[in-house]
Amino acid sequence: MEAYQREMEKRFEQIELQSSTDGLTGLKNRWAFDLRLEEEFSRTTRNAAPLALALLDVDSF
Repeated sequence: MEAYQREMEKRFEQIELQSSTDGLTGLKNRWAFDLRLEEEFSRTTRNAAPLALALLDVDSF
């Protein structure tokens, strides 16, 4: 049963990585960005710290 649980956890991690990464570039996608932004916003709210955000638009593929 433990081996089955470990296998399911491994598969879940693989699926999560595939869903958060662009297949062509290997970069994190919008879904991953949104999750990270939510985590950072929660952290700064919890710690009463400032939050800065810088975005780059790269279109030369």
